Amino acid sequence: MSNSNAFKRNYSQHSNSDTENDTERINVLQPRKKVCGAAELGRNNTPDKLSDKPMFNESELDGLFDDDDDDTFGLDLQALEDAEKFTLDLSEWRRCRIESVLPHENRTVTLIVSDKVTGATKAKCVLEPPWTGLQFVVGATVSIMAGFDRCAQVYRVSNQDGMIVTDPDYLVSGTSVVGALYCQRRGVLQERFRGVDKDSKLMMIGTIVHELLQRTLRNKLTDMSDIVSLGKTYLASNAMAHMLYGCSMTKADAIKEIEPFYAKIHSFVTKHFASQLPKKPFFPPSGDSQVQIHAVRDIEENIWCHQLGLKGKIDVTVDARCNSNQALQVMPLELKTGRASFSAEHKGQLVLYEMMMNLVGHKVENGILLYLREGKCASVSGNRNIKRDLIMLRNEVANFLSKSLPNADSADFDLAKDTLQLPEPLNNAHVCSRCPYAVICTAHLQREGRDLPADHSIKLIADESLSHLSDRHIDYFIRWAGLTYLEDQETRKSFKLKHIWTKSVEERHKMGRAFGNLRLSGRVICATSEYYHNFSVDSLLPDGTQSQNAHERLTSFFESNQYLICSTSKRVAVAAGRVITVGKRDITMSFERDLSRHYANEQFTLDRYESNSSTTFNLTNLGVLLENTERSVALRRIIVDREKPRFAKTISPDIVTAAKEILGGLNKHQRVAILSAVGTDSYCLFKGLPGTGKTQTVIALIRLLVAMGKSVLITSNTHSAVDNVLKRLQPHGIKFLRLGASSRVDAALAEFTDGSVTEKCSTPEELAAVYDSYKIVGVTCLGAAHSMLVQRTFDYCIVDEATQVFQSAVIRPLLYADKFVLIGDPDQLPPVIRSHKAKDLGADESLFFRLDAPESCCELPTQYRMNKTITALANDLSYRGKLTCATEAVASATIKYATAPAMQKKHKSEKWLLRVIASQQEMSVVVINTLNTYKTNLDHIVESQRELGQMLRQGAVEEVRRTAIYENFCEAAVILYTVMTMFEGGVDSSSIGIIAPFRAQVELLRRQFQLLKKFYESQKDTKDQAVDVEINTVDQFQGRDKDVIFYSCTKSVDPDQPENKKASEYEVLEDHKRLTVAMTRAKQKLIIVGDTKSLDKYTPFRNLFKLIHPATKVTLQDHAFGFEWSCVFNVLNALQDCADQ
Repeated sequence: MSNSNAFKRNYSQHSNSDTENDTERINVLQPRKKVCGAAELGRNNTPDKLSDKPMFNESELDGLFDDDDDDTFGLDLQALEDAEKFTLDLSEWRRCRIESVLPHENRTVTLIVSDKVTGATKAKCVLEPPWTGLQFVVGATVSIMAGFDRCAQVYRVSNQDGMIVTDPDYLVSGTSVVGALYCQRRGVLQERFRGVDKDSKLMMIGTIVHELLQRTLRNKLTDMSDIVSLGKTYLASNAMAHMLYGCSMTKADAIKEIEPFYAKIHSFVTKHFASQLPKKPFFPPSGDSQVQIHAVRDIEENIWCHQLGLKGKIDVTVDARCNSNQALQVMPLELKTGRASFSAEHKGQLVLYEMMMNLVGHKVENGILLYLREGKCASVSGNRNIKRDLIMLRNEVANFLSKSLPNADSADFDLAKDTLQLPEPLNNAHVCSRCPYAVICTAHLQREGRDLPADHSIKLIADESLSHLSDRHIDYFIRWAGLTYLEDQETRKSFKLKHIWTKSVEERHKMGRAFGNLRLSGRVICATSEYYHNFSVDSLLPDGTQSQNAHERLTSFFESNQYLICSTSKRVAVAAGRVITVGKRDITMSFERDLSRHYANEQFTLDRYESNSSTTFNLTNLGVLLENTERSVALRRIIVDREKPRFAKTISPDIVTAAKEILGGLNKHQRVAILSAVGTDSYCLFKGLPGTGKTQTVIALIRLLVAMGKSVLITSNTHSAVDNVLKRLQPHGIKFLRLGASSRVDAALAEFTDGSVTEKCSTPEELAAVYDSYKIVGVTCLGAAHSMLVQRTFDYCIVDEATQVFQSAVIRPLLYADKFVLIGDPDQLPPVIRSHKAKDLGADESLFFRLDAPESCCELPTQYRMNKTITALANDLSYRGKLTCATEAVASATIKYATAPAMQKKHKSEKWLLRVIASQQEMSVVVINTLNTYKTNLDHIVESQRELGQMLRQGAVEEVRRTAIYENFCEAAVILYTVMTMFEGGVDSSSIGIIAPFRAQVELLRRQFQLLKKFYESQKDTKDQAVDVEINTVDQFQGRDKDVIFYSCTKSVDPDQPENKKASEYEVLEDHKRLTVAMTRAKQKLIIVGDTKSLDKYTPFRNLFKLIHPATKVTLQDHAFGFEWSCVFNVLNALQDCADQ
């Protein structure tokens, strides 16, 4: 029998009890099977020692030392040794590691587990059915609470006692668990493809009523007039206008639906709150609900229970009693606005809350289930069987949600065959035909290879639900869902969320993930259901000693709009919310609840939160692509079937004049591209090579579309890319709207954000009027789930930097437009993919790359950025001669020095330096060969970073070696010295950019230039010298350019270590496109700094060095061409000394 059926069975055994007054409960626990004579199984029987019972009686002692019979010695020495080994106490919940799994013929499984925290102690635990059906692997983490069998000296998890939670670090929401009671498959798909089942009006009414009841209780309202006034105010709020707009409800509709609930809320408060009841009789007559609430403790209490692998938010936490004989106790109250079904799902949710609350410090025996529409309120509690079945169901759901693709690590892995494993489908035609996940469910089913009976209803449902899809469409869905799962699996490996309960605050702080010793300061401010909390750093620990972070800055850990988890010293995740503002020693957070009510004097810790929302977003997009709607059908023809666009030959006479004015300043390639976009019947691609004026072309296209009266949705992978386009529209007086959090949007566009332009809207009708007044809207691809877009269809969607967008991520904005234009360069950076397996299988294929064909693409080869020397190098390395300089001025541009004579005179002995900074055209590209810098770099790292030096002395050689590979002080010193010389020559600091392939090197360079800035400010003759050098990774520099670009290659290998002669294809330095991006950021001067011998094993660099003329290669050797390592390092050291003073 399945767990869900067993769970329903347990509830049915209680069906004769009074649901309104559940004071009498049937004990369904079976008598325990005794393992042996006096042995008793139970959690309270923890073994303090092997046994208190005498091992032998007097008769057994006879002959014990008889030398003639060795076998009569009855001591089991192995058992004694085992007993000494197995000392881990499992009578309370314990986080364990599985050391071995031993199945037995009697249908039991024995686990040897060790303490996951210390690893020092072990226990033997015997699992009996139904727990033996779970999958256990050595090394896996489990959470166990078991009864101790004193006779067998083992712990047992059985039908009657104990529990085991698999993969406890995967926190499953309580609603997901009970949602899988009827159909596990739907429960898993609902979690994976969240958003396919769009919010209904019924769900919206439920949300509004929940908020009304919570506000009523929070404000302690008891008069009907006050409750009605509260409701009217809430329905007229800006937040409500957005909610109603999102589900296409009018304010009048909402008022009509909510009206009956005012009396229901008033009745509930009057009937069940002790303050509103007469003193005697204290309880209503038998037969009516006897639930009596004395106080509201909390609203939306957040619980993360890692022992059970569960999480949840409780509608209301109250102090209550359910009958006159019961003492006052804490209870969860769950509100339902539908029919009073008292279903297994509804009861199960409260039972899970009860279990979780007991493990986070509350003492809970009951929960309260309130059906507000019918005014029914009852107490609910769970017996052993119900709790056991819920945990088993949770294990099954977690197993499917955390499961990897089968055979993913095998060389024979096949995306088409090795699909995600899902629970067995339901056999119910009536239910399945109405399920919003029917198409996704049956599409998976077609590739799962299940052997289902011929008359199984899901087979009949599949024929109907998939009738609008071809095999190619299903193959595409399965393939990209699989690639998304692979990427998600790899991303999860780096997730550190479990560290919140597995590592100390100090450890998490050292990792840069958490900041502890925070105290609430000032008053908590409530605004529109959000509670704004200000935290300050407490420099002292409770024992009076100075805290670890006493002198550290919060700004080094967090930034605005970041989502953080808030914990106390006693309980994890009491709240979660976003950073509003962050300073050196203070941070303001927005939460859904007021923490000062219960935690005013607590110490808090804030942890970074990692989300897999992008995975859900991408999967949901694939699910929506399968829908049988007009736009989904059209997109499938383009994306899956690769249908080519058709182009009109002429444009409307009405816009000829405007077109001439707008297109007048463009080159012929740009004009052809724009007219092609205007004339397409479906889509068009702009292949913009570096420096060819892609953004200028996009702006001209938007201006022309506006002149034609068209609406345009502008999107890209990043906020900066969207903002860049919108800022370029401002000089042309074009009205636009920017969707997205104001903290993520460029400050110059703050007044154009949706939060700003709609802040005075109090109805969905007003909101619609504002939204409809904008024909130009900007949003990121991930932000395209905005409710405004669901209600609109644009004429065009323009995707900038389209070659960087994950293929399924771009589907969402394309769904909201009749036509689209993709702009990008397939020879530059593709989407970022972490999974090597996914990348090998094509996950880095952008939609631009997929649709790129001569019939659909317009190429822009005329570039306005690089001089002819840099252009020639880019052509030879990547662009096959396609790039051309737009003008002679562009081609001949070189770096200019305002004070060249003085600079040359000062550095006349440093011939290496003068060659590097030379302004001649043929010296526009220079390679500085540092030779091998590994040992010099390592010495400097150990000397300057005490912590690493201590690690080296303690034998942590590998850790220090890794640091030396990704941080190169030698290159930093050379670049700093060269840039300072350029400053002396009068080069503007803002015209210089420094790129590095590794984040660690970027941070190192930023620190050094920050020191340089402070040094200049401290000196009288240089205090006006600006240090606005931009330093970033290759990815962050895409789309930008500078007159001068330094590329710090960073890597110099240990000459004493054997090295693989062939580079891994996954290494950053082996990425040809990354090198292409770096070198094409330079306008007039490109300086590449690195150890050419170490770099020569990478194909892109090997090819690059072949193209570099020997005269433009500068090799750094002590005493050669005026170069001295001591000289460049002296500057570095001097800056540090200045900072230390």
